[in-house]
Amino acid sequence: MTAKSNVKRLQKGLESLRPRDRVVYALKAMREGDESLMKDLLKATPTASYRMKDRSEIGAVKAARHVSDILDCLFFASLTNLYRATSFLSEVEVEEAHGATMESAHTKLEDAVGRYDQEARCIVAAAHTFAERIGLDLEIAFVTSFALSDPDFKRFSINLDHAKTEAVSEMVEGFVVAWNSEGHHSVIAA
Repeated sequence: MTAKSNVKRLQKGLESLRPRDRVVYALKAMREGDESLMKDLLKATPTASYRMKDRSEIGAVKAARHVSDILDCLFFASLTNLYRATSFLSEVEVEEAHGATMESAHTKLEDAVGRYDQEARCIVAAAHTFAERIGLDLEIAFVTSFALSDPDFKRFSINLDHAKTEAVSEMVEGFVVAWNSEGHHSVIAA
């Protein structure tokens, strides 16, 4: 057997996969940093017409990248606000320890910390719910997300019951809209 025949057999094997499986394997390869395998999987996408590959599989990969970017923006913006409010609250507590009366500021900052903590929890819960809704593992649905490796994301993932249901539902719908806006893909429907 030659290297050329092995490549052809591999290509035929990749082409024989179901479209959903090909997309999932491409996303897993992307998550693991195996660009070569990801490209081979996308090359194995059947040709929809004489000019182009089937856009549904490529669209699903683009959609996963798109929602990953959105998750990162939402989560890290929320964490930044949470850290800021916590920092300001600490400064107020130090001032109060030195005799200053700052009850109003203290109460407002405690409320802000609670709101931002709840917001971050809702974002994490929405990511988990969205991944379940489309039938993918969290790491695959949000394939290029940096938030998934953040310790706070993992901490909030432990107990998803503390998130407000209405806010989570709204965020899930936002992920669905973003997923569906990123191309023509029916392989993994949201």
